[in-house]
Amino acid sequence: MLQQLRAASKSWVASVIIGVLVLAFALWGVADIFRGGGDTTVASVGGTDISQQEFSQQLQNQLRALSQQTQNQITLEQAKAIGLDRSVLDQMINSTALDNEANRLGLTVSQNTIVAQIQSNPNFRGADGAFDPNLLARALQDNGLSEQGFINVTGKDIAREQLLDALVDGIAAPPGLTRILYDYTNQTRTVQYIALTPQEAGNVPEPSEADLVAYHKAHAQQFSSPEYRSLDYIEIGPDQVASEIQISDADLKAQYDSHRSDYQKPEQREVQQLSFPDKAAADAAAAKIMNGMDFLNVAHQRGLKDQDLTLGTFAAGAAGLDPTLSKAVFAVPEGGVTPPVQGPFGWVILRAAKIIPGENKSFDEVKDAIKADLIKGRAAGKVADLANAFEDARGGGASLDQAAAKQSLTVHHVPAVDRQGMTPENTQADIPKSMQFLDQAFRTEGGEESDLFQDESGNNFAIRVVKVSPPAVKPLDSVREVVKEEWLKEQRGKLLQTKSQQFVADARKAGSLDEAGKAAGHAPVTSMPLKRGATSDVFSMDLMEQIFAVPPGSVVSGAAGKGDAMVIAKVVSANTPQPDVTAAEYTNFRKAAAQQLGEGLVDSVAAAARLRAGVNIHQATFDHATQQ
Repeated sequence: MLQQLRAASKSWVASVIIGVLVLAFALWGVADIFRGGGDTTVASVGGTDISQQEFSQQLQNQLRALSQQTQNQITLEQAKAIGLDRSVLDQMINSTALDNEANRLGLTVSQNTIVAQIQSNPNFRGADGAFDPNLLARALQDNGLSEQGFINVTGKDIAREQLLDALVDGIAAPPGLTRILYDYTNQTRTVQYIALTPQEAGNVPEPSEADLVAYHKAHAQQFSSPEYRSLDYIEIGPDQVASEIQISDADLKAQYDSHRSDYQKPEQREVQQLSFPDKAAADAAAAKIMNGMDFLNVAHQRGLKDQDLTLGTFAAGAAGLDPTLSKAVFAVPEGGVTPPVQGPFGWVILRAAKIIPGENKSFDEVKDAIKADLIKGRAAGKVADLANAFEDARGGGASLDQAAAKQSLTVHHVPAVDRQGMTPENTQADIPKSMQFLDQAFRTEGGEESDLFQDESGNNFAIRVVKVSPPAVKPLDSVREVVKEEWLKEQRGKLLQTKSQQFVADARKAGSLDEAGKAAGHAPVTSMPLKRGATSDVFSMDLMEQIFAVPPGSVVSGAAGKGDAMVIAKVVSANTPQPDVTAAEYTNFRKAAAQQLGEGLVDSVAAAARLRAGVNIHQATFDHATQQ
């Protein structure tokens, strides 16, 4: 379609149509799409709009985070399939509704508070532990935010946290509720069980030709090849213009000298600290350490945990550590402990928990890396010029091949690739590792060319779909053995299901698994106490839910946790331990229960805030945003 439009734009018919459009614009004005005045609101919460740009940016951030977490490039279609788009919008609506409540209550945040929170964010601290504005600028660029926009967002976050903290501060789980939840969570059950495999369920006869034909037909999708596409594409990125960029040794040396601090990092130390109310207490602790007691044991005697001791990682003389303390801790070896030192907040003993050696990379060590960075930086303008020249050629009616030849670009050919990036031979196709590339390849219609588009790494591509091979059912003869094995597997499963149901019925009637064990050829096994929700190779989640849903003496069955066996289990006993309500474990459990109550309260408040404000989702704009 795009190629046809490009060719048609040179005809006299197109000239007449364009003339009519120009006249229409003159009479009625340029359309909103060119003015940017169209409706770009995805949702309205009270009087506050959530723009398409805000939603798209947040969705992209979540998509990027999910891709990093799973170590796979997640496409927009995959994200939509798991409901990520709806989840992101729901979160944004909740946040906006709570922001409205904070405004209604007059909660405000000073500029100093916002700046202090940003500067204290560990993500924006450099190697010396001090706030690094370059790290902030880089994060803003990666997330498509301006500095003022980030300040505004941070201010809203702080105000919202103040509102929610006021709601949940001091909330506690009632003793009765805590005990009910504790008993439910910690109850254990012991069962007797038999694991019955498909082989033990009986023999399945060989399938007839009619069986295979019927199974192949009934499961056609299972034995079909996916849609494959044959593609041509060009790539425009730093690699395509690198040969045109000359970097002299003088340039490299100047870059090294101007960024010497990047290559010369001071020694750092992970510092632990024990604080004391006075010098006498500090001296007493120091004496214990001098007499051989470990620093951590001294801390444990005072009721402190290891994580309570961490002060941070610092370079000598760093702004984040008092000079007196820095001098003391940098005077001891790794693992060494200082004598008592008077710091700005009282007497302390410090420990150099770990020494991180400094770096002093020479020019020769980093020369190649500097050159690569400079080429990448200087390539941006040339990449843009090359991309514009390529698109101008296509706009003049040139095909992808013709436009590529004019700019000396290589046209790459992909014989066949499916939506997962695989070839018919089940190997990885030779295509760019980009989630946008495959997405665009399967959006473009057969025989057409895509517009030039940019992926997440900044490289530009244009794709022509040469041929579309739709999904096709493979002939029975080509998959006969696979069909046979799947048919046998299905029949064994049916036979196993029937056999296990019979065992369950017999066990319930007899009140034991003894007869079922004799029929299976192995005696029932008594389990260790099972805890709710704890699965294993024997006990699947479904089976565990059944075991904890029935009273002792009941018989249940379900799939094994691993493999294809069925497990028949009789609940022998249920045990609810008596807790020590003074123990730290019970205290922590009650805190966790209180946190759950607090989260439930926050959800209720957010729902009430949404109801008060009124929410209107602009479905057309949402659909448009999630199709890009």
